[in-house]
Amino acid sequence: MCANMSGSDAHIVGPLAEAAVELEGRFLFLHLDSADAENAPIMKRVSGSLASCPTLRMADTRNKAFLVSQPSNPADVLPGGQYAYNTASGLVAFARDWEARRLPRALVSEPRPKKMTQPVSRIVGSMFNETVMDRPGDVVLCVQQQIDV
Repeated sequence: MCANMSGSDAHIVGPLAEAAVELEGRFLFLHLDSADAENAPIMKRVSGSLASCPTLRMADTRNKAFLVSQPSNPADVLPGGQYAYNTASGLVAFARDWEARRLPRALVSEPRPKKMTQPVSRIVGSMFNETVMDRPGDVVLCVQQQIDV
């Protein structure tokens, strides 16, 4: 969860604890303060930004993977939404929908390039299907992952 934990959202620790109890300890709830710029790299890692807060993400690290899921509609995490970030019931609904595989995966990707070069193109995740999978004929793809240490 990313929210203004040092300001208007400081009270959310209570609903986080309630949700953890209701979910019987199956989830570890972490919260980031959107007012702290040092949290920006963490939000980038889970396909978000501090500007997109409040928001919810679910990171699955089983099997040495790092798969991130998020609500289909960002408005669903706002107060009154089905995954309201500020209520235990919203957090529980988010966790249960993740368990039921009803949440889409977040695509951790760079922005689309403004200019495409031929014959070699820089492909980012958001354009993979249209550029590789949906093309007629053969496509050669070289994959490179940059890991920030």
